[in-house]
Amino acid sequence: MTAYSAKRIPLPTVATRVHAPPKPTKSAFVTLQGLKERTYRTWKSLHQLHSLTPNLLTLTTDEDLKQAIRQFGDLRKKVTWENAWCALYAQLIAETPGDNVRLIRQTFTACAQAEGWSHLMPQVLDNFLEDDDAKACIRNGLERIFQEENEFPEELAPFAQALAASPLFQQQESMSMLASAAVA
Repeated sequence: MTAYSAKRIPLPTVATRVHAPPKPTKSAFVTLQGLKERTYRTWKSLHQLHSLTPNLLTLTTDEDLKQAIRQFGDLRKKVTWENAWCALYAQLIAETPGDNVRLIRQTFTACAQAEGWSHLMPQVLDNFLEDDDAKACIRNGLERIFQEENEFPEELAPFAQALAASPLFQQQESMSMLASAAVA
């Protein structure tokens, strides 16, 4: 009887890479430089929007930007640039025609979260509410959302909290209740 011997053949090694999860990108709204860049882009977009209207054609320079931002405080401070961006962005969304549902779902909810400015959303909302048509836009958008879903969408909770906490919204609600009580 012969002995059977099997030769061991080494198996090829398979290299498997374990990919590290992608690093979360740092929001432009966290650093002063990023905030300055976002403020500049928003300011430029606002001026481009105005240039579409022939009687509002304006030329813009970096000095014009600095002059516009100085009304919010010291150019070296982050809070100045946050306040400026919030005011400019609110003005931009107020002047840009759009759907009210999209304004709430996209701009104030999804974009705020995805772009990293959700901590500034209450301030943007307060600035937006200074526009005469803002309250009607928000009311119309919320009514349409509730008609479509028949319940309060959970993803809108931060927006609803910011709206409820807004002094401008509370003041406007109080004024409308007083006006309706005076008419009745």
